Amino acid sequence: MMKKVLMCTLLGIIFISLIVLAVNLEFTIDIPDKIFYSNETIPVNASIINREISFSARDVTLNISIGKRAFFYELGDIKASDSILRELTLPEFPPGDYVIKGILTYTGLFDETTHLETYNSFHVGFPEMGRLPRNIVIKEFILPEKIVAGETHAI
Repeated sequence: MMKKVLMCTLLGIIFISLIVLAVNLEFTIDIPDKIFYSNETIPVNASIINREISFSARDVTLNISIGKRAFFYELGDIKASDSILRELTLPEFPPGDYVIKGILTYTGLFDETTHLETYNSFHVGFPEMGRLPRNIVIKEFILPEKIVAGETHAI
C-alpha cells in the first residue's frame, strides 16, 4: 500500500513538473480587416510570444497554408520572455474568400516537438470598375455557363 502511494505521488510530481516546465507560447496571425483586390499582395503579421520565464523554444518554424499554397519560414530560437513579430507578405490571390492556417512548430525543453495552430481569413474582391464613358449603351452581353476564378473568359 505504501509503495502505491509513493508511486502515485512520484508520478504526480513528474506530471506537474512537465506541465510547469513546458514552453508556453502565444501564437497569432493577423491580417488587416479590409477587402483586398487581385492585384494586391496580402500583409500578414505573425506574432509569437514566449510567456515562459526559464526555457527557450528551439528551432521554431512557421508554416502558413492557404488552400494548396504553402509558405515556410524558419524563425530560429525564441528565448524565455522574448517575442517575435514577423511582417510577412503573401503574393496576389484571385478573387474569393480564403482561410489561412498557421502552424508553429518548435522543440521544447525535453526535445519534444510541439505544434500550435491558429487560423484567420481574408477576402479578395473583384477590381472596382471605373465609370463607363458617356454615350455608350450596352444592349446585350452573353456570359459563359461556368466562370472559374483566375481564368480569362470572353463576354
